[in-house]
Amino acid sequence: MQTGKIYTIYIEKGVLIVPPDPGCGKRLRFHALLCIISCMENKTNYYALNTTALAFLGDAVYEAYVRERILRTGEIHSDMLHRIAVTYVCAGVQAKILRRLFPELTPEEEALAKRARNRKSASKPKNADPVDYKLATAFEALIGWLSLSGQKERMEELIFKAMEIAEEKDGECEEGPDSTK
Repeated sequence: MQTGKIYTIYIEKGVLIVPPDPGCGKRLRFHALLCIISCMENKTNYYALNTTALAFLGDAVYEAYVRERILRTGEIHSDMLHRIAVTYVCAGVQAKILRRLFPELTPEEEALAKRARNRKSASKPKNADPVDYKLATAFEALIGWLSLSGQKERMEELIFKAMEIAEEKDGECEEGPDSTK
């Protein structure tokens, strides 16, 4: 592990830039988190944030709501909790969620989701259709943006609708640890 390496995060034309660090996915996630914290401290326009950073936060926020919902069912075995969680968070289900929610989005939410969906991704999905993966990332970016911008009521409205959609058993995702996005 290297120490003393300095990572620079800067804003260019209103967009937060995180320089790539080849081969260091965990460090890149750390960069995304630093970007989010920096924006919170500097009151930066969250809409202009890199959509990958927004998806990073949105993934965690959505999963926290999913985990709370699952725990409220009374299930206590961690293996079963994980299996149930997969049915809410896999790329196929999140893609279905965004497709269903799209007509209900505000113009600003729709534009953000489209921007996130169209963003070129450096990584390729292992166990998901590439289109579903992009839509799932767009859903997560939308949740991240709503969370950062303080729109908790709207965020929870979409999350609760999303979980209802995920509970419809259509077989989008096969259960298993590798089936998540």
